[in-house]
Amino acid sequence: MPKGDTSLMFVAFAERVQQLAREAECLASLASQVGGLASRLGGLASRLEVRQDKFAYDLAVLLGKVGRARPRSRRIRGASNPVAISVLLIRHLPAAGSTLFIDGLASSAFSVEQFKDFSGIMQRLRHQSDPVSAYLWRSLSSRDQVLLMTDRPTGPSLRRAKDIVVQALNKLIGESCFYDVERFKRVSLRTETSDLMKLTHLGSNLSLLNRFLLEDAYPLELSRIPGIDLPPLVAVLMETLQADTGITTDPYLVGWKSVGAVQAAIENATNQQPTARAIKQLVFRLRRLLEGHGERPSLVQNHPRLGYRFAVRRGIKASAKGDNH
Repeated sequence: MPKGDTSLMFVAFAERVQQLAREAECLASLASQVGGLASRLGGLASRLEVRQDKFAYDLAVLLGKVGRARPRSRRIRGASNPVAISVLLIRHLPAAGSTLFIDGLASSAFSVEQFKDFSGIMQRLRHQSDPVSAYLWRSLSSRDQVLLMTDRPTGPSLRRAKDIVVQALNKLIGESCFYDVERFKRVSLRTETSDLMKLTHLGSNLSLLNRFLLEDAYPLELSRIPGIDLPPLVAVLMETLQADTGITTDPYLVGWKSVGAVQAAIENATNQQPTARAIKQLVFRLRRLLEGHGERPSLVQNHPRLGYRFAVRRGIKASAKGDNH
């Protein structure tokens, strides 16, 4: 091959290499732009999800289906704002979240609809067949005892009998702890009840404890108070918001937790670093869980400058127990 032809081939090869290098640079730039576009689309989708959640919640507020989720600070002490007397978090395995019980809004009191077997509890009361039934029977007036002794009450008499038993049960719930070793020696207490009994010296959750004790004494006759199962991250948020810490603006409720404080608490518990947007999403999830179980979502309060808190009274420690299962 002539020398000139060889030189021309090298020149053409070099030009082709340069052309391929320019094309590679264009492709790399295009890939970078596509990556940036994907990132922006992901951020947009996240914002749309949050706004969709907020829109659905605000629409429910507008239609009057739920209470306002963001009460203004000047209304926090008002009579229209719900306040929990105390809360109880029962922790499960780390990956299983917690169960929340609220005392003071969704009342611990029984209703006639919560009898699973009214005739069964009637028989136990009439015959005072166990120490708890005997104790409950003695709390009734003579007139009520006579009415309950009526064989197979029907119609208005049945309704009156149910009301009498419900009132007797709720009277016990509202009093100091009626647990006694001899009285409950034949009652199998569930783990939550046993754990809660260890906390009564704090002066909190007494009505919840009394409700648990009655449910354990009458497992076939009475329905259990429903707890709210919280996913792990929502459970950490709840535990943070109900703690008696933070910035206090009144002597009645627990303090406000800043977004930074909530982020630090979640990171400390889970080794995850949530964004402020993620915190808002967790707050919406907690409010929806409350609403779905008949509680007021506005128990989770927020302040534009101070942050978030759960509206529970100060001075009554909101308790959380360790692994129960």
